[in-house]
Amino acid sequence: MDTIETSIYTAVLISGVVLAIIFFYFGFTIIRRQRKHFEIQRAHFLDEIATLDAERNRIASDLHDELGPLLSITRIEVSEIQTEDAESLQLQQRAYKRIDEVTERLGGIAKNLIPRKLLQKGLKAALTEFFDQYQEVTPIKLELEYRVKQALQAPLKLQVYRMVQEIVHNAVKHSGGSKIEVVLYERKGWLYVYCKDDGKGIKERNMDKSTGLGMQSLRNRATMLGGRMQYFAEKGAEYFIEIPINDSL
Repeated sequence: MDTIETSIYTAVLISGVVLAIIFFYFGFTIIRRQRKHFEIQRAHFLDEIATLDAERNRIASDLHDELGPLLSITRIEVSEIQTEDAESLQLQQRAYKRIDEVTERLGGIAKNLIPRKLLQKGLKAALTEFFDQYQEVTPIKLELEYRVKQALQAPLKLQVYRMVQEIVHNAVKHSGGSKIEVVLYERKGWLYVYCKDDGKGIKERNMDKSTGLGMQSLRNRATMLGGRMQYFAEKGAEYFIEIPINDSL
């Protein structure tokens, strides 16, 4: 190789190295900006969750602490009305029944806003109670298997509870199946949630149009918690969610 060829080879080599460094720099900058943007989105998402949970907690407390006693007082006042007229007695009995129904519904709304069992006893107890209550109003068989030993942080267990709740709601409403299985387990610092039904499956576009969280929103929640969600609908509907336990919130 003569001097000219050596010079050309050296120039090409240097140019290649410089271009590689430039491409690497721009690639690294883009990835870093994307990560920063994701972290900002994630922080906003978690702040929004905290705000919504605080608002739910306030509304639940107002229902329980203010409207509950007011209804109780109203029932006592109605009971003190003295009458011997048959029609008035019937009206009084109907008033009792209406007040009791409103009290029960308010309690259900408050419990759904902030499941106290979740805060007091943990995710397993809350999901067990949710399954037991749902089993009373649906013929679909509900099965829960919980194999998570360590205690989960409050924001994480609340979000997992909401996701499982929504998936079960959708399965009962849309799947047409006879069985829903939910399994939660942990492995090497990760929480895994597997949900399956034996129905016809739910088209993603139908879930996105539903009044609930929607498929994309479920995925976004999993992503913002630092994990991911996969969905399959070949034989029934299958959801597989994986979330880091210690780094998600």
